[in-house]
Amino acid sequence: MKILSYGSSSAGNCTIIAPDLMIDAGVNPRQIPEHILRQVDFCLITHEHGDHTKYIQYIRNKVIDIYATKGTLDKLEIKPDYRFHVIHSQAVLTVNGWKITPFASFHDASEPVNYLLQKDKEKIIFITDTCKAPWVVKGLTQIIIEANHDLDILDDNLCNKVISGELFSRIMFNHLNISQTMDFLKTNNLSKVKGIYLAHLSKLNSDPKKFVKVIKDLTGIPTKTMKAQKRRYKNEK
Repeated sequence: MKILSYGSSSAGNCTIIAPDLMIDAGVNPRQIPEHILRQVDFCLITHEHGDHTKYIQYIRNKVIDIYATKGTLDKLEIKPDYRFHVIHSQAVLTVNGWKITPFASFHDASEPVNYLLQKDKEKIIFITDTCKAPWVVKGLTQIIIEANHDLDILDDNLCNKVISGELFSRIMFNHLNISQTMDFLKTNNLSKVKGIYLAHLSKLNSDPKKFVKVIKDLTGIPTKTMKAQKRRYKNEK
């Protein structure tokens, strides 16, 4: 089981927990090596925003089942069928041996969710696009969590007119800052956690090297940012 990021930003989001599980479809699948994409059986959608769903129809046409809340599908004007499946917050579903628990997030979307994923001895939490993370979960082995911005950098960028007041407010009330990410980690028992992945870092309002360092210093656990995988195949276009 590998955690592969093909985009984790406002430009596009797509994570694959290899071999068979995809989360979000906001990145052109042509950026994903065909041998990886071929093994994906289903895709979980967090919410309807384009950086998470732009390529949802392409994914469907690749014969990949897609799971999303009714609110998300309604916003996308998609009707449930044999490929598009409706899920509900806190309602556990089982797909390909995965035990999947969607849970409501705090974001400016219709019915956004994040996910708790369990299979074999892995227990993975996926948290992104939320303005708070109040959850306490026992037995986590991998944590994928948003660390979108640093409040000091965000304030400086507002004062220097790098970002608008409207964008400042949207970021503040829709995304986790690094301090909130740290609070989540402090609240949870990390004794079984093997890796922490920092997701959805803002290009203008974050400091990736600093974020990785502070999380490593806090937890002692290997930490990395969710950067897009580099292409390695010359024959891929």
